[in-house]
Amino acid sequence: MHAILLYFLNLFRPYPQKMTVLFLQKEALCLAAFAKGRSGTYEIQRYAAAALPPPLSGKKRWDDPGAMAALIREICQHKGIPLKALAIVLSHGDGFLSQLELPELPEKEWKDAVLWEALQYVPYEEGTFGPVLEVMGKKGSPLSALIAAAPLVELEFFECLADMLSCCLVKIEPMALSLGRLLPETERGTALVLSREGTGGTLTAYEKGLPIASETWDTLPSAKVYGPYYEKEKAAGLSPEEEAQRWKSQVKHLTSYLDEAMELSFTDLFVWGEKEAEDAFLSTLAEVTSLAVHNFPSSGFGMAAERFEQAHWKLDRQKILPLLGAAQKGSPPYYLDLQAGRDKEKWLPRRFIEPLTRALAAMTCVLAVFLFSSHLYLVHEKKQLLEQKRAISLWKDRLFQHRRTEQSIHTLTELLSEAEKRTLSWHTLLTELGTSLPSECVLESVEDRRSSKGAILEIRGKTRKRQPLFIWTKDLSRLPAVKKVTLGDMEGKDSQDKTGKALDFTVLIHLEKGRTHDGTD
Repeated sequence: MHAILLYFLNLFRPYPQKMTVLFLQKEALCLAAFAKGRSGTYEIQRYAAAALPPPLSGKKRWDDPGAMAALIREICQHKGIPLKALAIVLSHGDGFLSQLELPELPEKEWKDAVLWEALQYVPYEEGTFGPVLEVMGKKGSPLSALIAAAPLVELEFFECLADMLSCCLVKIEPMALSLGRLLPETERGTALVLSREGTGGTLTAYEKGLPIASETWDTLPSAKVYGPYYEKEKAAGLSPEEEAQRWKSQVKHLTSYLDEAMELSFTDLFVWGEKEAEDAFLSTLAEVTSLAVHNFPSSGFGMAAERFEQAHWKLDRQKILPLLGAAQKGSPPYYLDLQAGRDKEKWLPRRFIEPLTRALAAMTCVLAVFLFSSHLYLVHEKKQLLEQKRAISLWKDRLFQHRRTEQSIHTLTELLSEAEKRTLSWHTLLTELGTSLPSECVLESVEDRRSSKGAILEIRGKTRKRQPLFIWTKDLSRLPAVKKVTLGDMEGKDSQDKTGKALDFTVLIHLEKGRTHDGTD
């Protein structure tokens, strides 16, 4: 549920591109400015660390947010660190983070059961802290819950601090979650992390970057001879050998429980703390578990190698690591914001639910109105399109019929025009033939013969004399539409002429191709 709320919350409050991370310890504070790089990780730009004055150290840190805000503002102005978006990292002593196995209960009952189970593990009095739960797993499979908690005094302090600094409070998360983001992805994703703060320390087991169990000690030995720690415990009758055996049994109990109950096998131990040298506890831990001891890697999280060469950054390398992890965004369940536990006696973030509920309800109404309006608009458009389609179909049929009629009329017009031209041509030609024909000649037939070379007009008739016929053929050859005139054979031209009989003649008039006789000379 918390993951869903955070998802919708990010729609209204996106993760900033630039942010400042604050790590507030008992005796000191660390500040770092980050900006999102090209690879998507947040790279450190500026860093500052300062010791807290006595009035603001220890448990007095939560008493005066105004004085703490003035100190932070002065440090940021001196180092050039912006104060627009602020993320908070809680040390092990100021916050709690662990993983719980959920009971097999109906869905309606397990929420109350989970909250009751979680309250048994949180080391704070009931009603004085704000818990946040993130349930992991799918329905029908074993579930577990990641629980984070912090005292309400601290949560109210940081909210008041952000208001006084006039900056947006991005998130508040435990350091165990920040360090988990820095762990390299091993084959099985399991590792142990030893965090040392002052004289105490915490041993946390991680699976795929998430803490699953932890053990905290108020005092850890700081030398192989156990130093003041042994002198303090000597009154209880414990010898150094007995004390070493006690540490071994506690470490064995934790690691054996993890190996057997959760079927995990640990091979790596990462150490975080102000001192990196091996001490008695670390030696005992490595001896009992046969773990390979490592320092946290940091080159892949936005810290260039040359920046480590700067003296004040190199000395504060361990303090910078939680800031690096906290700057990375992460996603549920790798992102738990303790601001969600601000409301007392509520394990769900009511101050997120109420505005989100109103926003989601408003968005749902707007979306419903928009969808309904769109539906009505589409129905209306569909109706209009169907009507237009029917009208277009009707006009299309009419247009097709009109084009067919127009084509028929055009064909008939061309035929009539051609016939008219031919009729006029023959009328003109026959009129000229009749006008120019000599009185001695008589026409018997006029025949039109077509060929590829042009039209040939064949005229047959009778004549009593040859000379008028010759003159007539010459006159015909002068007509514009005539290409040439040929006089055929004349039958019985000798004997019949002496007896006075008429002669049969044939005249072939070759008309020019593609031209009609227009009657002009």
